Amino acid sequence: MTTLNDIQEISTALKNCKTEKIKILHKFLFGSLGDRSNRKRIREFIGFDFQVESDEFKEKLGSVDELFSLNELLTICNIFNISFDGSKPEVSKRILSFLCNLEALAETSRANIDDSDNDEETANDFEKENKKSDSLEGASSNKRDSSMQCEAQCNMQCCDAQCNMQCCDVQCEAQCNMQCDANKIYDMQFVDKCRSSVAQNTVINYSDIESAISKFNAESHENIANWLDHFENISQLFSLSDLQKFIFAKRSLGGTAALFVRTEPQINSWQKLKQALIDEFSFEINSAHLHELLSKRKIRDSESAPEYFLKMKELCSSGKIEDAALMYYVIKGINDRQENKTILYGCKNLFEFKEKLKVYEVIKSDYAKSKGGFDKTKARYDANPRFNSFDKLKLKQGHDDRFNSKNESANKVKSSGGFERMKYNNFESRKSKFCFNCGDPNHISRFCVHKDKGFKCFECGAFGHKASECDKTKSKPEVATLDVKFKPKLDNKVTIEDISVNSLIDTGSQATLLRKSVFDKLNICKLYPLNLSLSGFGKCKVNPLGYFKGNIKIDDFKCNADIYVVENNVMSYDVIVGMNVLMQGETPRRLPFSEKKIVQTQVAEWLEQGIVETCSSEYSSPVVIVRKKDGTPRVCIDYRRLNKVVVKDRFPLPLIEDILDRLQGSRVFSTIDLKNAFFHVDVNKDSRKYTSFVTHEGQYQFLKVPFGLCNSPAVFQRYINTIFRPLINDGIVLPYLDDIIILSSSFEEGIERVERVLSIASEYGLEINFNKSHFLKKRIEFLGHVVEDGKILPSTLKTKAVLNFPEPANLKQIHSFLGLTGYFRKFIPKYSTIARPLCDLLKKDRNFKFGEEERISFNQLKLMLAEKLVLRIYNPNYETELHTDASLEGYGAILMQKSPDDKNFHPTYYMSKKTTDAEKKYSSYEFEALAVIEAKRGKKEGLLHPLHKEDTPLHTYHIDHLGPLESTNKNYKYVLAIIDAFTKFVWIYPTKNTTSAEVIAKLEIQKAVFGSPFQIISDRGTAFTSGDFADYCAKEEIKHHAITTGLPRANGQIERINQTIISVLPKLSLENPNKWYKFTNELQQTINSTYQRSIDTTPFELLFGTKMNTGGLDK
Repeated sequence: MTTLNDIQEISTALKNCKTEKIKILHKFLFGSLGDRSNRKRIREFIGFDFQVESDEFKEKLGSVDELFSLNELLTICNIFNISFDGSKPEVSKRILSFLCNLEALAETSRANIDDSDNDEETANDFEKENKKSDSLEGASSNKRDSSMQCEAQCNMQCCDAQCNMQCCDVQCEAQCNMQCDANKIYDMQFVDKCRSSVAQNTVINYSDIESAISKFNAESHENIANWLDHFENISQLFSLSDLQKFIFAKRSLGGTAALFVRTEPQINSWQKLKQALIDEFSFEINSAHLHELLSKRKIRDSESAPEYFLKMKELCSSGKIEDAALMYYVIKGINDRQENKTILYGCKNLFEFKEKLKVYEVIKSDYAKSKGGFDKTKARYDANPRFNSFDKLKLKQGHDDRFNSKNESANKVKSSGGFERMKYNNFESRKSKFCFNCGDPNHISRFCVHKDKGFKCFECGAFGHKASECDKTKSKPEVATLDVKFKPKLDNKVTIEDISVNSLIDTGSQATLLRKSVFDKLNICKLYPLNLSLSGFGKCKVNPLGYFKGNIKIDDFKCNADIYVVENNVMSYDVIVGMNVLMQGETPRRLPFSEKKIVQTQVAEWLEQGIVETCSSEYSSPVVIVRKKDGTPRVCIDYRRLNKVVVKDRFPLPLIEDILDRLQGSRVFSTIDLKNAFFHVDVNKDSRKYTSFVTHEGQYQFLKVPFGLCNSPAVFQRYINTIFRPLINDGIVLPYLDDIIILSSSFEEGIERVERVLSIASEYGLEINFNKSHFLKKRIEFLGHVVEDGKILPSTLKTKAVLNFPEPANLKQIHSFLGLTGYFRKFIPKYSTIARPLCDLLKKDRNFKFGEEERISFNQLKLMLAEKLVLRIYNPNYETELHTDASLEGYGAILMQKSPDDKNFHPTYYMSKKTTDAEKKYSSYEFEALAVIEAKRGKKEGLLHPLHKEDTPLHTYHIDHLGPLESTNKNYKYVLAIIDAFTKFVWIYPTKNTTSAEVIAKLEIQKAVFGSPFQIISDRGTAFTSGDFADYCAKEEIKHHAITTGLPRANGQIERINQTIISVLPKLSLENPNKWYKFTNELQQTINSTYQRSIDTTPFELLFGTKMNTGGLDK
């Protein structure tokens, strides 16, 4: 039997392959990611036991297309060294066909090896040359360049012919002769045939190609045509297929371009992508805009003059700019005195101008040296807009290493007692110019012009001593010790998906960040999108590219966490490990002997009941003893540190005010208290380690949801809501965590509902504490309030804490007292005004002085809570009124409802606020308006009981006067218009005045035919606010509603009719303007017989059910 291990090249690839790639191949062959024995199983694989195009083959092909991405299939192709041209199904089929016939593959491999024996000497020479090149600094990049040049220069001929390939290196040039077949490894048609040892040693990986392709960002105004030409040149150099072009092009897009491609799913090939980019991003900046860009672009501190010139020249490529204009803008953009820039004038072409820029840069540099130099390093950092806290941290550490000469390794002591001379780290900045004598970045120390002054101190800036000898920094003596590290260990050995990365442990970061360049190496295809902005030190905003769930290993600690991918220039480290993966652990606290016994007993009970289990978790929290209301001890876990980093469960708890409002209409109540409520819910197996706690006896973790964890209330509320969902929807049960109230209107109904609740509780195994439960009570205490017969008042236990509160002696006690009384402020009229002296003590820069005024306020609040404060439960069906009042000290409101029992208004809510310094300047009417606005703020729409209009005709009238109009011979000056709110039927009456008598007379005419309405809506005219009109409404049992003064839109229906009357009536009476009253009947008939869109018919037909006989009116 032939195995994959028998094929020499595949055996070598399996040996050198990374673990992640082995997992992908193992999943392809065996259907799982496997374990540590993956390589062994793969080597022993003998091929699939089905034939090509069989049913099993087709089934396997379908599962491969579903489970594997194109990137993963390309990884498998690289391992087997087979072609990955074509679509995803074609690649899948090629791999499966390859694995169904290992015998033929082995024979082909042996033949290729025999054929390559003749080239062994050439391959060995080439390998020696590569090893020699690898020993040089930077040889890896030069070797890639050599491979690319070889490929580009090789002329492909027939199989027996030879080709010459020139291999260019930085150090030397050599020539080698290779067989034509060895070069076919770059031609995808010959990948399966060629196995040359030379090809194995000359490998170009994806990162080489990707690094050669520049990024395209539409925001940088780069010409898309230029970028595509550059991309095509690179593609031709590497002999990329259309599929590879498509992949690399998408990876090279950034910003808006990348977003555009992601939102166009039909772009699935290189040609479509190329055309789409041309169509979307082809542009030519107009001359005016380009000139504006050039004039605004100034030289930066981090740029030299020649570099600035090249960037300006690149910007000009977006349009047409004369060379003279370009030179003008470059000179203008250089920040220097005009006389210093005179050398740059008079150039005839860009070449001459560029040479003068070089001379200018040399002169400027020499001048800076003569003046003592300047710190360009600092200028570059200051000018970098992406400079954030992580870069600053790195800069500070580099500064310490460079200037303070403090090595990370421990100090070593000589036998003579003196210190061994400390050496500098081989940090990055030593590769560039830097003077260790004066700190100038433009020269090295042997050319320093300040050598005669001695060393420069980089702490105080003076010459003649070093920073370590500086007197200004010696605030206290230092003691030399052995094996002491000067810097804290902020970087640990961190691996992500088995790849080692340069890391920073940041205990202040809430998220773990990863650079995009590292993410590209992880072979993780899916990056979850998110709409999130991260904010760092200095309020620097960073938008992540996405996130993924990855495995992180920090030293010996392993975990799986969300990792956010950011651009490479955001931070200098490969990864910043945040608090979402850092362990939260504490040692057990010391407890008195008596409390140790309590903890021991409680833990033993939990172990017996299956609530906790022993563990060895890397997380741990200490236990703490608290006292219950009855004084008995309770064992709790202090999860405060863990709660800071746990992802919060946002399931909402019910609002107590909403629950109390829903008690209206019920007269009999039952309350159920659940015993050890949180222990009814299991903890997910993967999350149990986070609940770990430590005692003096050992370490344990919870199997049930523990008390003290920030997510426990939300989890349990969701659990209890799910159990009682049908009863909650029917308004039978209202749960608030472990307190459940059952509503009913009678004892019989209450018994039936209690049985239903207990049956469901028994079905789900809920354990009830009957000592704290109450059944079928008319007066019951729930959520700190007493409820009885539609009334609500503060709980005696809660008010007792206020009455027993001692006189405050500090600000903390003032806070506590106001917090207690503020819970019941809706029961206390003018609470804010009464409590104002106490609140003023909390002002900033206010000295604490509890005087007579504060004592009166303190005692008055206690006395008011000692009284029997009663509120009615709000009922949306009752008549509601809002009463407001305001003064210089504060404003308030009372929400009142009319009880159907005694026909009186009773308070349901008190609101009060103290005025601010700005509000005290308001006028009196602004105070009143402010009170109304604040009283309604935060309340639901409809709380103030909007007018209810029945869906029946003649229920509600809108009524109003119109005029005065031109006086007639019968002294008619006004029009009284009435409209039925439901049918829109209109009555128009000419009247002599606007008195209530006229209105009542017209309503009597209405009454004779249609009867009296149930309610009338009008403005606040004298006819409608008089006593006669009020008496008439009372006699006819008509409810009258007067709208707010100056707000005619509140009576909008009648105002719309008034507009029609004003515009039409004068036109009808154009020949006899003083006879307009004769046309009111005709206008009324026309309006009532006209189709109206709001009712989809005519008012007459909706009111009477038949069409009006208009006679000759239509004519």
